[in-house]
Amino acid sequence: MKNLKGSALVWAMVTVSMLVIIVGGILTLSMVYYNKNSETVKDTQAYFNAKSGIDFVRTQLESNDTEFRDGFLTKKDDVTYKDETGEIVFTAKNSKVSDTGKYLYVTSEGKDGEHAVALTVRFVKTGKGTAEDPSLYVFDGYINEE
Repeated sequence: MKNLKGSALVWAMVTVSMLVIIVGGILTLSMVYYNKNSETVKDTQAYFNAKSGIDFVRTQLESNDTEFRDGFLTKKDDVTYKDETGEIVFTAKNSKVSDTGKYLYVTSEGKDGEHAVALTVRFVKTGKGTAEDPSLYVFDGYINEE
């Protein structure tokens, strides 16, 4: 029996060491998953913020708000929306009007902190822009999502 003196202490230390390693591994994995989930949430929020910019421009153009349309088409008026803290939520801008004037490309950049997502959409012009046949830009689809 003299050979077994202190073996309980060694077993206790080995067991505690193994538990510390297992708990440390679980905590590390939890932090990795938490950080990844946090990034995903911010990217998703930035995407929806960019989509909000597109939706705002779409509403204004399809309601034939001529003052908005004229400023937007001449690239004088980008649309910037800020939250209550002054952080930019989205910026929508007229990327380009096609050479024929039939298509309008709009890019909206949504932000959530340092995360940004850009969406580009195309609007198609209906009508000739005369009093009898007024021009109206209607949503034609997404071009890209970055």
